[in-house]
Amino acid sequence: MTMVGPESNRNQAGSKVDLGKGNKWRTGLEVGGRGPELTGVDQSRPELGANPDTGLALSLAKVQSVASKAWEGSTRTTYGAGLACWAEWCDDNGIPEQDRMPIEKVHLTCFIADAAGTIGVSGFKNWLNGLWAWHHFHQMPWCGDDPYIHLLLEGAKKMAPKASFHEPRPPVTLSHLYAIYEQMNFQDTYDAACWAVLCAAFWGLARLGKLTVPSRAGFIQGRHVARGTVINWEDVLGVQSVTLRLPWTKTACNGANLILTREEDCSCPYRAIQQHFLTNSSLPDQAHFFAFRTAAGWEPMVKRDLMDRCQQIWSAAGIRDLPSGHSFRIGGTTHLLSRGTHPQVVQKLGRWSSDVFFLYWRNTQLIIPRHVHDAGVRAHMDAEMNSYFGEVSPEVLQRWKVIQSERQKLKQGNGPSQVR
Repeated sequence: MTMVGPESNRNQAGSKVDLGKGNKWRTGLEVGGRGPELTGVDQSRPELGANPDTGLALSLAKVQSVASKAWEGSTRTTYGAGLACWAEWCDDNGIPEQDRMPIEKVHLTCFIADAAGTIGVSGFKNWLNGLWAWHHFHQMPWCGDDPYIHLLLEGAKKMAPKASFHEPRPPVTLSHLYAIYEQMNFQDTYDAACWAVLCAAFWGLARLGKLTVPSRAGFIQGRHVARGTVINWEDVLGVQSVTLRLPWTKTACNGANLILTREEDCSCPYRAIQQHFLTNSSLPDQAHFFAFRTAAGWEPMVKRDLMDRCQQIWSAAGIRDLPSGHSFRIGGTTHLLSRGTHPQVVQKLGRWSSDVFFLYWRNTQLIIPRHVHDAGVRAHMDAEMNSYFGEVSPEVLQRWKVIQSERQKLKQGNGPSQVR
């Protein structure tokens, strides 16, 4: 069997997946970023009858078009690499077209075994996810969930080359933000917008790519947050916050809230947003939320330009291990956990709905002892209170519980009920 590895020149981004001329099962996915090219449905399906040019054929084409929307363009590009490697392996090993889908278990095991030791864990995951998506897109059975396949993958993980293991991204810290703050001119429209984005990404636990655009012409209404988005300024019991409605996220097509609480720090996102609005006033509702005024009108905040500015400042300040755009979300998560914020609150604030949240934890040697210690203090206080109230009459104890309940309602913003 021919080995499939990263040295292959047929699985690079930009190359189109081709499973052979005349193959009736097209991929529906493409390497390179243009997304799925639906080439029609299988013309030999018995439900189409002798004439494939029927209303049913058109309906099935629409079904495939709708199904393709399940994956974002970046995901399709990633998955496409796995399909390219599978097609290459089949070509090199003489696998007939009719045996390429659905993939037979023996072929998949050989494919995995040939690649073991040449790619990392994430590479295997992306390859198999691409093959899984390909099968589901065409409603074909998938053998990748077989226990023996999982056994092979566990073995392949242990054979992964050392070069495939990368150090976790370093988190952005307050020191990183302070270095940038010292170089900001908040009367400058670009600087004010930059600072607002950075503070919102850090304290709102947001991916920088969700608050910026990929290019000057890359702003898309309904995908990127606009100046006319719903903004709620709140002041509950002296706690001030601002909530922005993000129109779209990868896991929430209907959007999600970005909640920013006022902080007693120069990196306060609440004040940074206010300053941005003052410096970049009178922008149209259809402008990018973090757009800045220019002589010609306005420009959106481009992620690459913003990161270049940050890294120039950090390099000049002698900061090593320069963070990436994703490091703001990681850094904000780590900071909030380190200062004792409950993990479930952090998870909700960061809009995580699964255990992937734990991948963003850094400095666990500080975070975990802090929360274990705090839990011990609370347990000790509860024991002391129970001991004290054990000597108090039931009427007094009931009164105390009512007062505590009312305080909790006030904290939640439900308003007080009448207490007598």
